[in-house]
Amino acid sequence: MICIIFFAGLLVFTVFLFIRSKGLCSGMDDQRTAAKGLHSCLLPVGSAFMDLIRYRYRTRYDLKLHRQFGELYGAKNADSGLRLHWAAKVCHVLLILLILSFFGSMMWVQETVSRGSAQETHLIGGRELVRPAFGGGSREVYLKADVKKGEQSRQQLYAISIPEAAPPSDSDAVIKALERLTGDMIKGSNRSLDAVSSRLQLNKTYKALENLEVHFEWRSSNTQVVAADGAVTVPEAHDMKAVVMLTATAKKGAVMKEKRFEVTVCKPTISEGRILSKVLEELGSSLKEISRGKSSGADDVIRDDRILLPTTSSYEGVIITWLPDMRPKEDSGLGTLFFAFFTAGLIAYLLDRGIHDKAEKRRRQIQYDFPDFLNKLVLLMGAGMTAGRAMDRIQGESGKDSPFYRELAAALSDIRGGKPEHQAYEAFAGRCKVPEVAKFVSVLLQNLRKGSEETVAILRLQSVECWEMRKNAAKRLGEEASTKLLLPLMLMLVAILMIVTAPAVLSMKGF
Repeated sequence: MICIIFFAGLLVFTVFLFIRSKGLCSGMDDQRTAAKGLHSCLLPVGSAFMDLIRYRYRTRYDLKLHRQFGELYGAKNADSGLRLHWAAKVCHVLLILLILSFFGSMMWVQETVSRGSAQETHLIGGRELVRPAFGGGSREVYLKADVKKGEQSRQQLYAISIPEAAPPSDSDAVIKALERLTGDMIKGSNRSLDAVSSRLQLNKTYKALENLEVHFEWRSSNTQVVAADGAVTVPEAHDMKAVVMLTATAKKGAVMKEKRFEVTVCKPTISEGRILSKVLEELGSSLKEISRGKSSGADDVIRDDRILLPTTSSYEGVIITWLPDMRPKEDSGLGTLFFAFFTAGLIAYLLDRGIHDKAEKRRRQIQYDFPDFLNKLVLLMGAGMTAGRAMDRIQGESGKDSPFYRELAAALSDIRGGKPEHQAYEAFAGRCKVPEVAKFVSVLLQNLRKGSEETVAILRLQSVECWEMRKNAAKRLGEEASTKLLLPLMLMLVAILMIVTAPAVLSMKGF
């Protein structure tokens, strides 16, 4: 319910923002900001929200984003880029919350409808469940078992899926009957066939195999301990055990096949509380068999239109009664809202991370291009060319459309437009935001102000240092790539091991 209330409130709030946003964000170029991936008609909604809360864009976090936008799109577009970036984040968050809360609301509606249909317990006479007709699908109901023995009583809730009517049996009825006949079907209330102390379910027919129309005959290697009808005689001594071989003969028409079970009979030491726990386990197993259209006990009868629930147990004195239980379904809306807020926060983080990654990529590209530029500059200046003419020639012959050469072209254009060289170079270093470029500009400014015969030598030394830094950066990137490949290689190794060992394991199990 909380999810649909949240969705309705958020939808109304979004519509309010959309009406309020008329005329906002006009003239903003969203193609040069991080918000370019968002539909332009939704950006005014985010801007309206930021204006509604009167956000000032003055936090330390905003200043960091402002510097990154200045690097990427220029100082003139940094303010509008920051505002559009926040508007884009708000729009993404609103969209994520609206979509997920809508799905959460639909889930709540579906749960409400299914819960309303499940209010019918279909429990008749205290032990009968109405079985749906074949083709109608299974139906899940909740039942509470009240188990009493003497003064002790326990209750436990069970979920049972009532199967639809079974289709006609197949021609391999005997083989399938023996395949489905397991120790769990004949153990009765015993924990397993390795520790038998109460009656076994050695029936001529089993409801789990009723559609196969197969009958069973039982033989015992020691009828004094385990009779053919399932009666068990437990040895008097606590440390005495008797091993009996039971043989089940499945018959249908002229076909007969056998299957053997080894049974160990020993004296139990069980309290009344343990007996009740075993009965509850037995009921759970029986209801699971019923849910699959089967039944392991003679008291669990699956009829065409009814299912008879067990009311007796192999333990004497145990009384089983069945009560309807209207267990309310948990509202999954709260979990959906938590997931929606987590997803929205993740989207906002990824948007900020995208801006940071773009700025880092731009710096790495500048550091990659700068050593080659500096090497050419040293050669040209060593041949007698001035720094300005050398940079102009390098920029004209490079033909690269990279961040470094774009900023260099902007600086040379400012100089040709009449801007003083020292101001153009300082602005060039400020836009690049790379220490190597700042050091290079300081050398140029020193040469402009004082003049120096050692300028070429200093630049040559810096060129060597930059090349070494570029090689170290390449090595570091290679190491990071090898580390990132470690997980895929491990997954490939696990897959290869599974492919190699799977045939051996399957052959050991007889497949």
